[in-house]
Amino acid sequence: MFISCLLIAVFTWLIVALSQKYSYQINAKLEFVNIPQDRILNIDPVVEAKLKLEGTGWALLFSKLNLEKKLLKVDLKNLGNSNTLSLKKNIDAFNLQLMGRQKIISVNPEQISFDFSSRMVKKVPVRLQGILSYQKQYHLSSPILLFPDSVVVNGPIDQVEKINEWKTVSLNLSEMDDSVMSKVKLMPSVNPSVRPIPDIISVSIPVERFTEGNIELLLTMINNQEKFEVNLLPPKIKVKYFCPVSRFHEVQPDMFEVIVDLNEWKKQGREKLMVKMLRSPDFIRIVSIYPTSIDFIVNK
Repeated sequence: MFISCLLIAVFTWLIVALSQKYSYQINAKLEFVNIPQDRILNIDPVVEAKLKLEGTGWALLFSKLNLEKKLLKVDLKNLGNSNTLSLKKNIDAFNLQLMGRQKIISVNPEQISFDFSSRMVKKVPVRLQGILSYQKQYHLSSPILLFPDSVVVNGPIDQVEKINEWKTVSLNLSEMDDSVMSKVKLMPSVNPSVRPIPDIISVSIPVERFTEGNIELLLTMINNQEKFEVNLLPPKIKVKYFCPVSRFHEVQPDMFEVIVDLNEWKKQGREKLMVKMLRSPDFIRIVSIYPTSIDFIVNK
């Protein structure tokens, strides 16, 4: 009987105590939202403040821990050109976010000063980093494609104007024998106020089996304004190349331009003319040119 009465008394006291109003202090996190689009906030968008609250014991019991985890939003939409904000004047807005369970009666600090910078937006190319290797007879069949191949960098003018490219994290692939499509992240920014958009890109690496081909090409002479009768010995050269199997049938002599320059004899007195490849299909790899220099006879 005594224990029952004691429990009832304690329970009654607890209800009365929790129904009383109390003031207490907590640390809360404030998040800045609606930052002006033409300005960069050079502090962390989430800061900590000390709040003094008033509420019943029930509110203290059930809400204090939740409030310490909750982000109270600070709206900067109407900040204008000012660099300071009164948190004290935002107490009513904070209380609306608490939905009446507790009441904030003071905040410390009462005012926050901002360090703003002018914003700059700049488009820069993406540079893929990494090491790629292929199985024997396999190579890139065409240039690597990036989607997108450039990103928009947003941040303070003095930081963004120094940026001319944005590198990816390293993409390392070995022993490839087929094309690859992959997602690659961009390198993280060293400055939290500067960021690329997007921060991840797609990479297309076209890989194909190559085969060896040979072609005979007629030489073209340049810088023969005097119209000398020149016999090239030999008049043709042989080119060995690697080509994707799927495009081997496309290779034709008119896709190449191979020259010798008569100025090497007229101005430099050379006894042989060097062979120079000016143009070739972009999907082949030249292995060798034979011969690399040409004998010639000039009939004046």
